[in-house]
Amino acid sequence: MLTCLVGYGGAAPRVRGSVIVDLGKRMTKILDIDPDTCTCLLEPGVSFYALYEEIQRRGHKHLWIDVPDLGGGSVLGNTVDRGVGYTPYGNHYEAHSGMEVVLPTGEVIRTGMGALPGNNTWQIFPYGFGPYAEYVDARCGTSMVKITN
Repeated sequence: MLTCLVGYGGAAPRVRGSVIVDLGKRMTKILDIDPDTCTCLLEPGVSFYALYEEIQRRGHKHLWIDVPDLGGGSVLGNTVDRGVGYTPYGNHYEAHSGMEVVLPTGEVIRTGMGALPGNNTWQIFPYGFGPYAEYVDARCGTSMVKITN
């Protein structure tokens, strides 16, 4: 199971009656890699290594990723858990630009410019008409992030 806390002990529930939703098992698609804007659109189960392999497969030699120690961990999980890498873009949470989030009520929201249907700046501009990403529970506690930019 890929989790947001893979580097910190896994997804063990701490409270009786807790529910674990594994978004990493079936949501493993790399939806887009844009070599011009150097962005990608990922589902929660995409690992750093899988993203690297896909970048290489597509021949984008000018793109590379900022991997933390656990290359097998989830890109999205590391991002929402405010994980880091080892480059000037090391703060992965500050480097992302948008999320699609399922709230505890079941409502689906898109942050930033993703709130506008068909918007083509969602992946490159984090601010805008939708809620700012700080709205998302960055410790994986109350919201489920479906995709990230």
